[in-house]
Amino acid sequence: MSPTERVTRFCTAVAEWERQTFAGMTSGKNSVKDCDAARALLSAIYEDNLTEKAKGPKKWGMRLAGPVSGNPPQYDQEVTGEEPGPRSSSYVFTKHRTLPKMLWRYSVVTAPGGDPRIDELRVRAGESTDWKPGMY
Repeated sequence: MSPTERVTRFCTAVAEWERQTFAGMTSGKNSVKDCDAARALLSAIYEDNLTEKAKGPKKWGMRLAGPVSGNPPQYDQEVTGEEPGPRSSSYVFTKHRTLPKMLWRYSVVTAPGGDPRIDELRVRAGESTDWKPGMY
């Protein structure tokens, strides 16, 4: 699997999770059991796609505290490019499908003989040229 394929897979899975969670929240039918199931599904997505560092409580792990979702889904993104990063990493760039001025840069690392995993996220909005820590 390439870094681009990893980011595409991750964004697709989380965007679908966001759609399902948002639908449950707006219908008023989410129970505690539904919230636990949503957290379990999101945790499985993280387990499949993120490094241990990225799953931490100050990164994507903070979303496991409770289903947080919006409309349009935050992760409804398309890949716009890939560049080599430092050491065994790559940067995969995406943009939001309905908010095109919001740009995302995923740092994807590949351990020797392993699959690439997402390690970090940076964002850039509007005309800014600075990559800021991501909105996990």
